[in-house]
Amino acid sequence: MPSVGVNKSIKLYYLMAKKILIETSPQEVRIAILKEERLEEFFLDTPFSRSLVGNIYKGRIVNIDPTLQAAFVEFGEERNGFLPLDEIDPQYFIVKPKTRRKRIENLLQKGQPLIVQVTKDPRGEKGAYLTTYLALAGRYLVLMPNKPVKGVSLKIEEARKRRAFKEFLSQLELPKGMGLIVRTAAAGRSKRDLLKDLDYLFRLWDIIRKKASEAPIPSLLYEEPPMVLKVIRDYFTWEVKEVLVDDETIYQRLLGFFQEFMPRYRSRLRLYKDPLPLFERFHVEEQVKELYQREFILPSGGSLYFDLSEALVAIDVNTSKGKGPWDPESLAFLTNLEAASEIPRQLRLRGLSGLIVIDFIDMADPVHKKEVERTLREGFKADKAKVDLGSISKFGLLELSRQRLRPSLLEISADVCPYCQGKGWIRKTALLAEEILRELRKFALRGKGQVKLRARPEIIEYLEKERVEELGKLGIEILFCPDSQFPFDLYEILPIKGEEER
Repeated sequence: MPSVGVNKSIKLYYLMAKKILIETSPQEVRIAILKEERLEEFFLDTPFSRSLVGNIYKGRIVNIDPTLQAAFVEFGEERNGFLPLDEIDPQYFIVKPKTRRKRIENLLQKGQPLIVQVTKDPRGEKGAYLTTYLALAGRYLVLMPNKPVKGVSLKIEEARKRRAFKEFLSQLELPKGMGLIVRTAAAGRSKRDLLKDLDYLFRLWDIIRKKASEAPIPSLLYEEPPMVLKVIRDYFTWEVKEVLVDDETIYQRLLGFFQEFMPRYRSRLRLYKDPLPLFERFHVEEQVKELYQREFILPSGGSLYFDLSEALVAIDVNTSKGKGPWDPESLAFLTNLEAASEIPRQLRLRGLSGLIVIDFIDMADPVHKKEVERTLREGFKADKAKVDLGSISKFGLLELSRQRLRPSLLEISADVCPYCQGKGWIRKTALLAEEILRELRKFALRGKGQVKLRARPEIIEYLEKERVEELGKLGIEILFCPDSQFPFDLYEILPIKGEEER
């Protein structure tokens, strides 16, 4: 009898533990972080999602704009980067400012070389945002080679831990002009772990500095690691009990990372070999599909509607149609609480940023409004992005801004619809085909010998031309039924008559 209790507790422990799943295919790498089998973070890496953020370049000033008080920098990408005066280290000034009111046209000159780091990716017609204040992220620390500031991540809230880290920083003798930030992942790590990470960052900076002295202009001096390594670097903590990856090459690369930076957790990395797709095994696929939908259903039956425009993201909160025994105020409060709990998660998963306006259901009780605001604030504590949160107005609106850490899921995986003057989105053909292949593999695993695929002609054509080898490996006969009237983002796979009973 006692052993049953032990088994139950072990099962519960693993159910509640965090997992990182890495599923690969020719067109994309999908990374899911689960907690209690619920999707908490989602990352999509595709040929269309290249990010420059974190990269360091040797560039030159090509234009100085006195009106914007900014410089435009040629740094090796398609468009010149935007460098505001506030992001320029005084070491680059050609003269010492005589007053506090600095003017960029007096401090810099065209053709001047400098080392810059990308802080925001280019968007539309705008080039990348740049800074000369460099930051190198390690596993536990962030080294700032030219910004003499020491600090501890605000996400580390426990006073005792903050004091210990501040004492650690005060004892360090960094080279002149350098700064250091203790990252959230450092919580629970030994002094030895932190010093090892610092040594790695010093070595990395030496490599970059040497390359900068020899490289022509423009040149890439440092490139941020691939998405899979960044996710492990930034999101792996002691709470993650398992990292599963279904690709041998990525597994070997991650194994090297674990061996160098966290050897004690090496056994938590596993190569997944089961024929059942990884996201199917852990019931993630349906949760991921929800992220592409405009509507999200709340537990009470209420809903969230996400509408994106160039100016802002609008989120509309609605009650369920069947109101049940609730009075209007109680129903509004319940639905708004659920919305406030879910919205931070949805923004993280969908990668939505910038100005966000939430239209809550009207509530008369000010206590209810404060509780909804508190719930929303609590939900954002898990967010690595900086969030500036407002209050609910008399019209039921709440404004917030969320830092852009990466392109949104829609930007990565969809194109602007050519048939509605840019008011909607359609999935990229290559990524929709990837989803269709995943569904076809399910039919193959269930032993279906013949299926019928109905989709738009361009999707069928892409599969037959670009993915013919993968289709052949499925081992099933596919009857293609192109239909130009079929919606862009949809497809239908059905077993051919005689296969239904199988």
